[in-house]
Amino acid sequence: MKKIGFLIIALVLALGTLGVGYAAWTDEVIITGSVDTGSLDLVVEDYSGMWFWKVPGGTPEYFFTVDPEFVPAQVTGHPAPFIVAYAASKQTLDSSSEPVDDSITMTFSELFPIDSPCVPLYGPDGDDEDSDPDLVACQYAWRADFVLHYNGTIPAMVDAEFTSATGDAEMLWNLGYAWVVFEYLDETYEPGDNPWAHRTGEEITDAVQMHYCDYVLGWLCVWIPQVPPQGYTQEDFMNLVGTFTAKITAIQWNEYVP
Repeated sequence: MKKIGFLIIALVLALGTLGVGYAAWTDEVIITGSVDTGSLDLVVEDYSGMWFWKVPGGTPEYFFTVDPEFVPAQVTGHPAPFIVAYAASKQTLDSSSEPVDDSITMTFSELFPIDSPCVPLYGPDGDDEDSDPDLVACQYAWRADFVLHYNGTIPAMVDAEFTSATGDAEMLWNLGYAWVVFEYLDETYEPGDNPWAHRTGEEITDAVQMHYCDYVLGWLCVWIPQVPPQGYTQEDFMNLVGTFTAKITAIQWNEYVP
């Protein structure tokens, strides 16, 4: 009997050492997958502006053009045409004259009031017959423009803001005489085209939503009033000198706060 008792005790102890593994059935599911992330990628595709020409002896004697290379013909017996004022943008260069990515340099030179009258605005081919009809209108502000191309995969809200101004530029900003406008370009636009011929007609003065492969025309406007606001005289807007900085920011659309 003692041997049987010892055998039973030994069997119990042996089974106890097997623990849970003895009593549980198992199965498993294997997970495999991949992970990638989206992107925000805003690129400056093109640069341009507007130039005001004086053509002595011409009819008319003045006009705007959005083509930086267009030079009007000289009228026989009169002085050569010359640029009176302009607003233009170009790619920023570093001290070694190398392009700086995602950076624009704008110059607004010799500005004056242009509320009226309306003047012809010649197209990129230097022929008024090829001009965009929408451009032959009263020029309400001086505009230095640029084209943005969105290569990101995540929809983005793109906004512009002035970050600093020095000298007389601060006065223009405080009066609200400088602002940025965006406008979508149509699907037929390709880099190198005249963007003003591909405008879609909706001018956006706040943030613009951009998706993959969208093109947007943007322009920074500076307005010199013909009738000064209360507290100012016409002389206050002459001989102004100043500088400014601004930035264009792209943020994922779901995080944008107006």
